Order: sequence, then structure tokens, then C-alpha cells
Amino acid sequence: MFHLIPLMILALALAACSSELTAPPADGGNDAATLPEGAMRPDGATLDDATADLGTGQTLCRSNTECDDQIPCTEDMCAATSAGGRACRHIPRLAMCQPGETCDVAGGRCAPGYRCTTDDECRNHFRQECLANSVCDPVARVCVLERLSCDDGIVCTADSCVDSFRDTNGMFREGGCRHVQAPARCATGQTCDWRRGCVPGQICMSDADCRDSNQCTVREHCDPSVRICLYDLLDGDEDGEPPAVCGGNDCNDADRGIGPLARELCDGRDNNCNGQADESPRDCGRGMTCQGAGQPGATCRCTQPEVPGQFQRCLINGGVQQVCTDVRSDNAACGMNCRPCPMGSTCTAGRCVCGQVGQEYCEPSVSSDPPPACYDLRTDPQNCGECGVNCPRTSTGCQNGMCVCPAGETPCLIRRSLGSGIDSFVFCTNLQDDRGHCGMCNNPCLGGMTCREGACR
Repeated sequence: MFHLIPLMILALALAACSSELTAPPADGGNDAATLPEGAMRPDGATLDDATADLGTGQTLCRSNTECDDQIPCTEDMCAATSAGGRACRHIPRLAMCQPGETCDVAGGRCAPGYRCTTDDECRNHFRQECLANSVCDPVARVCVLERLSCDDGIVCTADSCVDSFRDTNGMFREGGCRHVQAPARCATGQTCDWRRGCVPGQICMSDADCRDSNQCTVREHCDPSVRICLYDLLDGDEDGEPPAVCGGNDCNDADRGIGPLARELCDGRDNNCNGQADESPRDCGRGMTCQGAGQPGATCRCTQPEVPGQFQRCLINGGVQQVCTDVRSDNAACGMNCRPCPMGSTCTAGRCVCGQVGQEYCEPSVSSDPPPACYDLRTDPQNCGECGVNCPRTSTGCQNGMCVCPAGETPCLIRRSLGSGIDSFVFCTNLQDDRGHCGMCNNPCLGGMTCREGACR
């Protein structure tokens, strides 16, 4: 009997090794080969630098091809994570864009970039919650933006990041990471626990089988397709985070503006549930300080006296970030209207001045006008001769600031008030027989006369 003990121990050891070799890895079965050590990113950092900040990764993967995000200006790789798993990594590549453009990961395309000389300029200009990093490319001199990974390490939650915004009613909505249960990602017979991941589910025939006494679960119901109980977590203020008594981190489940995903504001309250009030408030931008921090009635104040048209308060980044700045020279908030100057222009004396000869900064007068940008008024068909003047489709373009009409026709400029602004456009017509433009533009024939050979008769 005793001579069999060593053999039993050996068998157990082999079984343990076998289970280690065949058991799925902790990241959900991602057994891709390790990427080459020291692999380089486009910005010169090593692969280890690129992935050091990842948890288990936003998207589990096996190979680089699985990580293609269909964005032409990102380098997509399946990289090792700090937690031992594998995750997709999408790194912007300016080389795939034109000079002066940056890789807009959120928009999925190359877009006009924000000019810069230092990283701080990019961080001050782009302060959305969903940006993991914002740096100035030393060669292209435009800001490079990288989106934040919101992966919570739970396979069965859909993770995303939403930037702060103002809704249709003008109410400010907080941005940040959002995690939504996705039971379909679990195997048959399992359900999704937002803290533990996929767990064995309770078998059910009807919703009545799923009702329980757990106050932290709500809307319990039976999924008839798999006969497994599903539920939502208690979230009284619907801010995406359960209260502390249910294992979450929301310190006030009755106020949507308070929670771990909320921005810290200058209002005397602990908005982000970290035990502090008004520390580094996000609503006090550059040139501002939180007056009365930590006390009721705290508010953001400019560090200098406000003078309209000089040093004043502005809303930037789509109206979600306020700053106090010199609007005579700030590219992000230029002039009394705090307009951001587009790529290729500089704020000078409160006006966006284009850097290239022949170009002029144009702002839309009506909704149909093109967006604010620098345009060459000599050749741009939507700003021909002056801002907002559109050449008609029948023309062949804009040359030397004039719309080019077909042979025998003359371009006539028309201006009309639309309430929201002045709409300026050009149409091509024959001045020889046009009653509204007889012989010259805007010369109508009155009293029932007609236009023949360029004269009213």
C-alpha cells in the first residue's frame, strides 16, 4: 500500500499541471501569443509603456486583426495588460492624416487639429472626461488625443465613456465611464453579476420565481429564452453607480450629481465621493479659483477683475467648461463671443486671423453656411468674394472671388434676411431677358413690362 503513495502523489501533480495548462486564462480565454518585447508605438514609447495603465482591457482579443476599429488613423494592437489579460489598444497615428490634421478617435476620422507648442496647451483646451491623454505632437504641432478606457474588468458589462454635455433643455449632464450589464455575454445557464462577472443563474419559469428579498436588486424578471432570472441593481438616482450599502460607491443615491463618476464642482459638496469637498473642481477652469472652497455657497471666481472684451468669463469645449481668459489673444476663446479659432488661425486683438495669404476667417451667418474656418475667398465656392456667399450649382466654381457662370449668363448676388441672419447667395441668369435682372443684376422691370435685349419694354 505504502509503495503506491509516491505514484498517487505523482498522478495528482500531473493532474494539477494538466488543469493549469487546459484551464482558460483569467481574461476570459485570450491566449494570444505575447507581442514582441519592446515593440514601439508611433510616438516612440515601448509597448509596455502603452499598456501599463490598462486593467483587463476594454475589448478581449486574441490577435491584432480582432482589434480593427475601422478608424484609418489608429494603430490597432492586441496587447498584454497589467492584470495578465489581453486587450485591444488603439493609438492615434498622425502619419495617416494630412499636415495640420489630428486623428479624431471619437469621430473615427482625420480632422482639423488644434495647434499647439506644449502639452499643457492641449490639456487646457481638451478637458473632457473621456480623454485619457492629450499631448502636443512635436513634429506636426497639433494635439493628439487618446480616449479613456473604461474597462471594469467584468466580461459581462458593456463599458463606455460619455463626455459631459448639455441636453436639449440646457441642463448639464455629467460625463464619465458607464457600465451596463450584458447577460448575453455569459454562457448558457449563467447571469451577469456586476461585481463578480458571469455567475450561475437562478432557473425560472416566470417572473414570480425571480422575486427575492434582496433590496439591492430591482426589476427581477425571468428571461424566457434561457429560463434564467435577470435583474437590475438598485440605483435610486440612475447615475450608473449603486449605493454603498449595495456594494457600490455612490455616497448619495438620491442626487445624480453626486457619485464616483461625477465631476468635482465648486459648490461646497463632495461630488465625487472621495471624502473631500471642492478639491480640484472641474468647473473652475484656467484663470479661475474656487472661492469659499469646502463651504456652502462656494463658487468659481476669476482671478482677475472681469472686463468684457479683455479678461472675461467664457464657456469652451461645447459649453461644458468655463474659464476666465484674455479674449484678445486666446485661441480657444477669441473675442467677446468666446469663439474658438480654427486650425490655421490665431486670435489677434479679439479676432481670428488666418495665417495663410489670401485666406479669411468666416463665421456662419445662417445654418446652411459652412462651419467657422479659414477660407480662400478667391477660390472657395461657399465663400466666394466674401464670407457666406455661395456659388450656385450651375456655376463651374469660384475664380478670383467671382462665381463662374455658363456662357451667356451673369452671376448676380442676392441677400435676404432669414431672421437668424443674412443669407447671401449667387445665381446665374441671362440679363438679356430676365425681368427681375434686366440689363444688370437687381434691376426689375415694373408695370408689366418685359425684358428684351437687356432693356425693359
